[in-house]
Amino acid sequence: MINEVFDTEDENYTLFYDESNNVRVLSLFDDQYNIDKDKNQIASVNFILAGIAYRNNCVESDAENLVKKLKLQPTAKELKFNQVAKGSFEKVLCSQKIQMILKWLLESDFYIHYFNLNMEYWAFIDIIDDVFSYLIERNELQFNNGIHPRYYLDYHKDALYKLIRLDKSKFLSLMSKFNYPNLKPGFEKKLIREVNKLLKENLRHSSISKTNISKETQMAFRSLSEMFDLCKNIPSLELTYNLDKDLLIDGFSVFYNDRSTKFKHSQHVFDDENTIEDDFNKLLGHDKKLSELDYKFIDSKDSVHVQLSDVVAGLFNKYFTFIDQNILEDIIEIKNNFNALQKKNVELLKELINKSDTECPHLLFYVMTMSEHEKHRKFMFD
Repeated sequence: MINEVFDTEDENYTLFYDESNNVRVLSLFDDQYNIDKDKNQIASVNFILAGIAYRNNCVESDAENLVKKLKLQPTAKELKFNQVAKGSFEKVLCSQKIQMILKWLLESDFYIHYFNLNMEYWAFIDIIDDVFSYLIERNELQFNNGIHPRYYLDYHKDALYKLIRLDKSKFLSLMSKFNYPNLKPGFEKKLIREVNKLLKENLRHSSISKTNISKETQMAFRSLSEMFDLCKNIPSLELTYNLDKDLLIDGFSVFYNDRSTKFKHSQHVFDDENTIEDDFNKLLGHDKKLSELDYKFIDSKDSVHVQLSDVVAGLFNKYFTFIDQNILEDIIEIKNNFNALQKKNVELLKELINKSDTECPHLLFYVMTMSEHEKHRKFMFD
């Protein structure tokens, strides 16, 4: 990951963190993932590390008073997301308590921060990175007419993700067949050829008549297929991470590490997560940036700020799952049919994102497709 720092000794933060949808590991199981347990429900592939933050170790807003005003159940030992909202993103927006929290955050001296990781996207983008690097080295790609290489790369990553979502069972079966990501040497060309074959199958008239994919998706598939056509003799996939067979993500501590060390002058307060803390402890002495970081893991019962971070993480998991699982046209239609409370909560959410983005754009970080970026932009800001 890129070595960047987003704070200074004079301008820094105290950041509180919690997570949502930490699945521990993401792995292949024949033609599905280990998280695909309910055939009647699409599992969320969004991991969220998020929370609240304030500047320069100085805060005046009283979060304890907010929790009192929420009037949680007497049996509640602490504030949790599922105590203020449940269900789909649309249902979450019907929560008066969520509105109270959003209003309080807007009026307070707190900001939000989040890291949204589309795990499914992350698991396979190395394929496109490898193919792109191979074609650049061979001078097979020419960028004219103002097309930026970064756009070209992201466009084809997006196309691959669309293929995965469209024909998930066949795609994952292919990956499992080739022991992805632990590919055997010499099988790289076969993997690319088989994925390209799957693309071409989905471009047949008979397939399009069944799936009804858009002209834009058809165009993206054709472009990706042409890209793969140029890679018939690719000798290796160097960037594909060499984890065990079928193991796509082996943990999330690397994301905790990356997010926190990019704010190296700040203080970091994490909710107790034994696996993450153990991983950090193993790195101490070997990772200079982590060793110099001011961080701690605490029981959320001892910090109302970590409890609020749980709400923020849960809310944005619902939101980005909604963005991922729905097409743009449906998202716009759903938004147009929101009731007054839902519309107000979306507006508050937008204002809160803008507040934090204005303070420091790097408080908000996304690992997701071009299509998700477009849906996020049009739903939240248009």
